[in-house]
Order: sequence, then C-alpha cells, then structure tokens
Amino acid sequence: MDKLIAQNEALQQCFIFHKSQDTLNKTMFLSLAEPGAKITFDISRHLQHMPSSHILPDELWAGIFGGLSGFTATHHQLGNHIVECNEDLTKACVTAKVAAFHSLEQDGVVSSVTAYVDETMDFEKWQGKWVLRRVMLERSVPLENETLFLVARENAERGDGRTEASVSAMAEV
Repeated sequence: MDKLIAQNEALQQCFIFHKSQDTLNKTMFLSLAEPGAKITFDISRHLQHMPSSHILPDELWAGIFGGLSGFTATHHQLGNHIVECNEDLTKACVTAKVAAFHSLEQDGVVSSVTAYVDETMDFEKWQGKWVLRRVMLERSVPLENETLFLVARENAERGDGRTEASVSAMAEV
C-alpha cells in the first residue's frame, strides 16, 4: 500500500507541474521544488536550440513563463504514465506521453502548435514531500508551425502575453 501511495503522490506532482504552466501559477510551480536546489531541465531533444541546463527553480520558472505566457492559451494533457519508485520509496521516476497544445490569437486569426513528447520526471522525497529533481522531454512527433514558439517568446518579451491574473480571470467567466 505504501508503494501505491508514493506512486500516486509522485504522479500528482506531475499534474501540478503541468497545471502550473497552463495557469501560469508560479506559487504552484515553486511548491514542487526544494528551495535553493537546482533542477535538471533538458528539452534539447524537443527544442534543439535549448540546451540542457541545471538551474534554480526561480530560473526554471522564468524560462517556462517566458516561453508560455506569450501564447493565448496552453493545455497540457498527460497519458500512458508509469511511476517507478526505488525500494525505500524515497525516489520516483514518472514517464508519460504528453500532448501540449499551444494557441496564439493575433488580429482575429488563431494559430496553434501541438507538441507531442515523451516526458521523464524524477522526484525525491524531501522533508516529507516529493520535490522535482529532473525534467526531460523528447519530441515523439515532428512539430508543425514551430515558429509559433518564437512568436510567443517575442510576445512575452514585449509584455504582450498572459499573466496568472489574466488566466484566472478567464477561468471565472
């Protein structure tokens, strides 16, 4: 029973990771991390211009926010997940298929790109909770309309993007 509980808790952290991105909720995202501990973030097999990095949670959030807030909306969906724990239930590895939909509306025209990736997330038990240690994404289907990622980043850099407050306001409508 303890193994099932550990697996469920680790999987819940994956869901929180993706929900925090879709809602642009920094507090939710940072709840996944050990303060001051670096996280390995490797999306080099998904977006080749992004090298693997070992960065602090705030830096990781800044990168994620800078990439996703320029989209009008995002939606991450996980499936086919498998959770493996070590024998003493202090480490967990979650693998999943992720469909990440990204939408951008400009001048009344909606464009989108959906990324399909194999995701691996490593967690470790720290002070009674599961914290994120590593995220690795590998694209499993070629991207169409990949330039939207660059347009979204430019939007975010100009301040023409979503914020946590704007996402929350849309959810209340």
